[in-house]
Amino acid sequence: MVMRHAQIEILSLAEFPQAIPTLAAWIHSEWGTLEAIPAEEIETGLRRNSGCRTIPTTFVALSGSQPIGTVSLDPTDLAGFDHLGPWLASLYVEPGFRRLGIGTRLMNHAMEHARKLGVRPLWLWTMHDTAFFEKHGWKKSGEAVLSGNKVKLMKFG
Repeated sequence: MVMRHAQIEILSLAEFPQAIPTLAAWIHSEWGTLEAIPAEEIETGLRRNSGCRTIPTTFVALSGSQPIGTVSLDPTDLAGFDHLGPWLASLYVEPGFRRLGIGTRLMNHAMEHARKLGVRPLWLWTMHDTAFFEKHGWKKSGEAVLSGNKVKLMKFG
């Protein structure tokens, strides 16, 4: 059962590296098969992203010591669009914790980190509806194809 008022903390993956296997499994399940990335490669990438003052970096949302969500800032995230970046990537919240504002908190945390680094604009791609991102100031910027699937490009800043 999900507690609606559970205390949620967002940490750099450098501060909570024990979440790496869980985050790798989520990312592989959600996007890894689309991009044909083995789970082990995702885990290796997350270990590289465990710096907290640079890009790439990854953040983890915790309820107590339980990982419940993640988001990354990556220098590149979409083949053929390496000239754009950095990218807000791998925004994921466990299904039982969705619609509680955790995705918004994760996104805002990553965007604030990028702002402190003086990084703008930010980019993302999504296969889903863009309304969530548009509500937070992101603008549609075009489309691309990823593994035969149409994705929407979005820009912030």
